[in-house]
Amino acid sequence: MRTFWWRVGIMSKLMPNKTLKLSVVLATRNEEENIGRCLASVKDIADEIIVVDEYSTDKTREIAEKYGAKVFTEPHHDIFHITKEKAL
Repeated sequence: MRTFWWRVGIMSKLMPNKTLKLSVVLATRNEEENIGRCLASVKDIADEIIVVDEYSTDKTREIAEKYGAKVFTEPHHDIFHITKEKAL
């Protein structure tokens, strides 16, 4: 986290007239038990929250939408990093 704030400080000095925005992007599949805490921890600092969900069979999508996330659906991949790459 220290590196993140250091970069924010450098960028604000390089671009003093620009407003920096933070997008939080998550790739999920059946994260009902975790996603609420995760989104609660970033909702006050994120300008936007994007969730790319692999057709969860639980309430992951509903919980994400409750936090104002833009939720997109991606087919399930056997290798989860494919979904993470598409999310970014």
